[in-house]
Amino acid sequence: ELVGVTLRGGYSTAASGFNAGGGLYVHTASPTIHGCVIEHNRADGSGGGAYLRAFDGAFFDNVIRYNEALSDGTGGGGLSISEGSGMIWGNQITGNAASGSSGDGGGVLLYTDADVLFDANIVEGNVAINMGGGVRAQSNAATISNNIFARNDPSGLNLSYACTGAVINNTFAENVNLGLEVVSGEQEVTAT
Repeated sequence: ELVGVTLRGGYSTAASGFNAGGGLYVHTASPTIHGCVIEHNRADGSGGGAYLRAFDGAFFDNVIRYNEALSDGTGGGGLSISEGSGMIWGNQITGNAASGSSGDGGGVLLYTDADVLFDANIVEGNVAINMGGGVRAQSNAATISNNIFARNDPSGLNLSYACTGAVINNTFAENVNLGLEVVSGEQEVTAT
């Protein structure tokens, strides 16, 4: 369990061979992470703020802000999640960037097999060079519900490449270009 910790100023570099998760890296574990501040971190790869892989734990009531994924990798400026079925809820995800030339998910990247519950988060003011300024969900069955997506660039939420989850009761406001962008997939979209 990780509670009430501030993770600030980390940098995961390609030169170190460990280039994901500038502030926090979790692999094949199921911790509870809550009440933390993850800010001003960078990664040459995915997850400027935090990288969660094969994560089946709980990640809630955290502040994830001003982090950056720098490289041409997959992205996830604030948070990158691949694999697992954890619960991500009640977080404030603001001011993050995926700035590599193919950077996706300025705030959050829900990548391959990230079949998580993504619920009641505030995703605001994030930027991606490529797709999903707020969140990009790709090749997973995530349930994305009750979130606020506001002022993200280029879109609030991007769903692409074999997403089969559900998008339920989200609010989209003042995102650049689009609030909800569906590129391909079989999502259930309800009351959004």
